[in-house]
Amino acid sequence: MSQIFDYSQSQQDADELIREFGQVGAIRVLEERSDWDDFPASVTDHACSLVVLPIDLQSTGYDVAGTLIKSGDVQILVSVVGLTVTPSTVNSVVTANGVFNIVRVNTLSPSGMPVLHDIVGRR
Repeated sequence: MSQIFDYSQSQQDADELIREFGQVGAIRVLEERSDWDDFPASVTDHACSLVVLPIDLQSTGYDVAGTLIKSGDVQILVSVVGLTVTPSTVNSVVTANGVFNIVRVNTLSPSGMPVLHDIVGRR
């Protein structure tokens, strides 16, 4: 008889590790507006827990999963627990190290259960 794996526990484990070794940050979302709107777009920061990691170009190469990695790019692991938005390449990430534009987002989501967001960020 096969045993069903509990991905919700993996989600909690990822959240605990990110909180322990990471920092509080935010996913920054700009409000969509039409071209005729004269008012500046409003910005909403959605709080999250995250870890910022360097990307070693020597060991990973310059192309990771179809994304051209540049010097200075970082890997950002974001907990999905408590996050009210799904990051995309039109958003940015606010960290203690500054604001990074999102170049690529890969959501680790086995069996449809999101565990964490793996982001490539660029200044």
